[in-house]
Amino acid sequence: MRYKIFTVVIMFFAVFACKKLPDSITTPPVYGCTDPYGFNYNPNADTDDGSCQTPVRVFIPLLMDFTSTTSIPCGKWGTKAFYQLADAKDSITIAITIHESGSSLTNSYAQAIKNAINPSSTPDYYLNSLNGMVKTNGIVNLLSTMNNVLNTADSLSIIDPIASSWFNFTITGNQVSLNSITGFYYAVPGNYYLAFYAIEDSIIAPQADSIGHVNNNFVHYNILRGGFTSPLGDTLVIGTVDPNGAYALNRTGMIPSNWKIPDLDFIAVIWRNQGTQWQIVNATRKSIVD
Repeated sequence: MRYKIFTVVIMFFAVFACKKLPDSITTPPVYGCTDPYGFNYNPNADTDDGSCQTPVRVFIPLLMDFTSTTSIPCGKWGTKAFYQLADAKDSITIAITIHESGSSLTNSYAQAIKNAINPSSTPDYYLNSLNGMVKTNGIVNLLSTMNNVLNTADSLSIIDPIASSWFNFTITGNQVSLNSITGFYYAVPGNYYLAFYAIEDSIIAPQADSIGHVNNNFVHYNILRGGFTSPLGDTLVIGTVDPNGAYALNRTGMIPSNWKIPDLDFIAVIWRNQGTQWQIVNATRKSIVD
């Protein structure tokens, strides 16, 4: 009898010692981007793998030159001075040259931005802040104007933005696909839009530079060529803003054959509308050569 009991006990341990108890079962981690602001956010991931592609919380203003190929002041000093400013502040601003009506380099996007900002003259330099546009031209002394631009750009670079965007693009032939994610840091109500623009460097076009003279070999830089949304952007959010939300906008378009693709930069610009007032909230840029 004792022998049978001993045999049963041995068999019990032999069977159950080889089995893993249910409490010891572990689920392998799911790696991925766990940040909801991430363009590649994975809602199923429980362990962040450092791959998140997220908007950078930095205020990057547009440094805008309203100009024209028919304007003598633009050709004589305005455009050249602007290029110096653009080079000096390339790391903290995005330079964009906007040609007004009458210019051989104008387009419907340039006209829409001009109408939204309403510059008072040509040439005219502007930077955007959280409180609207900062006019940095209009001073008779050119050196003072340039110093004003430089100082204003520096003061804007420390602003904490309302929102910022991250985007990427792919080009197949002449077709470009742009994909973005925009995050808001403050619940500032308003109607927000995102615009995708293309700017091109090294365009040779005529430029008036004195009375009765046109430079036919003038090299133009940072030219707003057009875009792939409505001129002042497509809708991101209307009214109530969720500071914990992430807003996606994706667009596809054709690059015109007269644009030089290797010389293009793409920029994403967040616009805010309040009635008749338009404000540039933030911007970011990606280059073909990056």
